[in-house]
Amino acid sequence: MPVTSFAEPDPANRTGGDKRTPNAWFALNEDRPLFIFAGLWTPWHGKRMAREEPADHEVYGFLTTEPNSVVEPVHKKAMPVILTSDDEMTAWLTEPWEEAKKLQRPPARRQAYDRGCAGVARIIPPSEKATMADLSSLNYHPTTRRLRE
Repeated sequence: MPVTSFAEPDPANRTGGDKRTPNAWFALNEDRPLFIFAGLWTPWHGKRMAREEPADHEVYGFLTTEPNSVVEPVHKKAMPVILTSDDEMTAWLTEPWEEAKKLQRPPARRQAYDRGCAGVARIIPPSEKATMADLSSLNYHPTTRRLRE
């Protein structure tokens, strides 16, 4: 699943009588380059809602892992599994599960925005969404792994 940033609810930064919980935003750096959440998909037959008839669906989810030191103060339980290189994406899609599951680990804490290491940094909320042109700048290919029966 290609993304440029992700958010977690941040109750610690709620102000005064504000009823809404603000989000803490995270990205690889302030420029918000594209990266990938490792995902799984599988066909499923069933009801999505009680009033609907059973039907065929493709269901999807993304993997999580323990949070790194940047995300952990906001979300103590988990963060998305992040893939940033072509090698990681290829391994996720093609390697046997015993190898691919090794990618389910938190990224390193980002030490500085200009270091080029794969990690996450807390950023200001994004003001715009990624466009299809942004997606085409990636050597983009599907990044979800099909669950095998």
